Amino acid sequence: MDKLISKILKNGINVTTYSKTGLYTISACFSFNTPINMLDNQTLGVFHFIEHLICQSTELQKKLDLTGAYFGGETYKEYTRYFLRVQKDYFMPLFKIILKSLFDLKITNSVILKEKQIVLNELKSYQNNDYLVADDNLEKLLFPQTKIRYNSLGNRSSLGKLSITSINGYYKKFYQTNNLNVSVVGNLNNELNQNIFKNLNLYKNQQIVQQIKTNTFFNKTSKRIVNIKSKSKESIIAIGYHGYNKYEPEKYALRLLSNILTNGYNSLLFDAIREKRGLVYYLESFTVEYSDLGYFEIKTASCKKNADIVKDLLIKKLKNIIHEIDINKLNRSKIIFKNSTFAELENPLILAAHLIDLNELGELNKNINPETALFYHIDELNLKKFKDIIKKINFNKPYISIIS
Repeated sequence: MDKLISKILKNGINVTTYSKTGLYTISACFSFNTPINMLDNQTLGVFHFIEHLICQSTELQKKLDLTGAYFGGETYKEYTRYFLRVQKDYFMPLFKIILKSLFDLKITNSVILKEKQIVLNELKSYQNNDYLVADDNLEKLLFPQTKIRYNSLGNRSSLGKLSITSINGYYKKFYQTNNLNVSVVGNLNNELNQNIFKNLNLYKNQQIVQQIKTNTFFNKTSKRIVNIKSKSKESIIAIGYHGYNKYEPEKYALRLLSNILTNGYNSLLFDAIREKRGLVYYLESFTVEYSDLGYFEIKTASCKKNADIVKDLLIKKLKNIIHEIDINKLNRSKIIFKNSTFAELENPLILAAHLIDLNELGELNKNINPETALFYHIDELNLKKFKDIIKKINFNKPYISIIS
């Protein structure tokens, strides 16, 4: 029988374990709040750089090599997360080493110099990806007065200015126990659960990390479009609209709208732009949700000669999209939402991250299956309520990022 345990330890670590039968591996997620709005132009990218240093821990890498375990990290604009997946027999030794790497990182100038070259290559690769650059430019248009507009990797200038002093300063400030959220998913027994809690409790908090959200500013400038030249033979078009933050339940209406617009051959934009006109191959829409900022994005790629036609068609279609949505399209979208949620959460690494997201949203309930914990938000959206929420999005004023 599946069993969920969630608690806050004496040292401030927020921990959730989810015992699921039938799993041969154990997966864990370690999440630190690392808001980009705490950085300045000299330290942009420092959280991503610390992630690199931790993932390259010599002791950790040697143990990973012997067990065949997966371990990786990711840094976004509001958090840094580390993931572990390994056979049950090897979990606790690796769990202990990871905790040591997280809380007892030894930083040297030689390691920093080597890692700067690696991150610089990663940055070059990122900047050569037109799809990612289009997203970055769109956020600069949407939120020009906030640090959300910056890339979490930083830039060549800020990377060069990172020093052992600044890196150590941010590491010691944010890698504290009261700033850590841990989740573990696997076929866990009581002894293993207690061992997890015991090892987490070995680390003491050195200082209090204040949880700071981004500052809410919408675009008050007249600039609504940016067009960047590219050597590519295709044009990338990203169109954005201010939406809802991650704590607002209205965001689920936008997630359903995304399915209605671009998920599957019967979706409205896919049918109108690709199937009937053959103008694009790739077309997607999605929501991006930060602590108190959010937006809805539609992204596509076309040959350069059709870029303006595609852009204008998308904008025109979205202005009147509310009139094309009926109860059948809404119900289809709900089915897709639930099916894709089940499919994603069958991956225990994604499920571990999902548990942390639920915890931060206040949606983690020991009496409700975490895989279905958010479904009530979808079920309570009837057609009228759904349309009332969508009407609040100003589809008459798009922000447009083009790489062409």
